[in-house]
Amino acid sequence: MALAREGLSLTNMGDIMEQTVAGATSTGTHGTGRDSASTAAQIRALELVTADGHLLTCSEKENPEVFAAARIGLGALGVITAITFAVEPVFLLTAREEPMTFDRVTSEFDALHAENEHFEFYWFPHTDNCNTKRNNRSAGPAAPPGRISGWVEDELLSNGLPARLLAGQGGAAGRPRARQGLSRALSARTYTDIPYKVFTSPRRVRFVEMEYALPREAAVAALREVKAMVERSPLKVSFPVEVRTAPADDIPLSTASGRETAYIAVHLYRGRPTGRTSPRWSGS
Repeated sequence: MALAREGLSLTNMGDIMEQTVAGATSTGTHGTGRDSASTAAQIRALELVTADGHLLTCSEKENPEVFAAARIGLGALGVITAITFAVEPVFLLTAREEPMTFDRVTSEFDALHAENEHFEFYWFPHTDNCNTKRNNRSAGPAAPPGRISGWVEDELLSNGLPARLLAGQGGAAGRPRARQGLSRALSARTYTDIPYKVFTSPRRVRFVEMEYALPREAAVAALREVKAMVERSPLKVSFPVEVRTAPADDIPLSTASGRETAYIAVHLYRGRPTGRTSPRWSGS
């Protein structure tokens, strides 16, 4: 939003609307992209306060080894106090959201990835339903979602109803059936707006997330195995499974370091037991 007020934008963004800059970069926050990579990959310089109190200015030319690692450093190299991003004049994106069957989206995954600048989809466990999203640059004009339709899709269907379902209302056994109904309720829509309004969305439902990064060419086989595992297990999975991609980058601790990567993310409502003592909060 701050960049947009100056007529500027990042090339790519994660999908959660409110994040801190240092946290998003240091943990490898990413959206989805065929050619454009994570938030950290868009850093051109940074300032770092080291453990002994020294201030280091880092870039490809100045302290390059520290720069290479500190872009995704998990805070291990010091405290990041300033970041210089590569930005560009604000542009328009056309988002095309469309339901697809699981079989169709997995069989066409490579083509959908190749044909779109930003492609992602959600699979709703216990169903054959997916919701896909394709974001591509547009010459305009801007055509944002209508006020009522935007509220229905983004607040009611994506936040309001899931919050009630995931909080456990209706009992665990009923949640897959409710998820089937919710997955069918999401409809196709197309809209055009500036980047942060297309890339990001509010997250009213609080959750923990585990995300697996794997070679992009292995994504479909892995997801099919996840589906088969869910179907043969007693699990009652309420959250959709999210699938995104990223191009290879050159950051040592990046999940896309040196390879084209696909991400399969599974989520659990914050109020449900995780079986872990220190869950990692989602930042992507």
